[in-house]
Amino acid sequence: MGGTRLSTEWRIAQDLGRDVTQLAYLSALCLEAALPQGGLLSFDVHDRSLVARADAPNVRGELPIWTVVTDRVCADMQGISPAHVQFALLARLCRDRDIWPECELQDDRAVLRLPLPGLPS
Repeated sequence: MGGTRLSTEWRIAQDLGRDVTQLAYLSALCLEAALPQGGLLSFDVHDRSLVARADAPNVRGELPIWTVVTDRVCADMQGISPAHVQFALLARLCRDRDIWPECELQDDRAVLRLPLPGLPS
């Protein structure tokens, strides 16, 4: 689409269940918050993990909201603003499914890995 600040690439060939697809879309919404000037969102399956990646010249990795998703003991979701509700939803679904996301943040990319043992490699 012309005029959009985000491009997406879905690099997953196999069919995914609704639960994994839901995690992928919530991951996209979280990664979008780190892209103030837009960029490329890509999705892949690697080593039995759903890998959502954002690439852009400027990635806002300093957002403290990322700890809601990655911190196993972070339970304070009451202070989350409406603009960041996707982080709380992703964190809740992951905890309910015993999934512990890993997040890698750099100046030009953000990678969110969700280990899903039921996925084929």
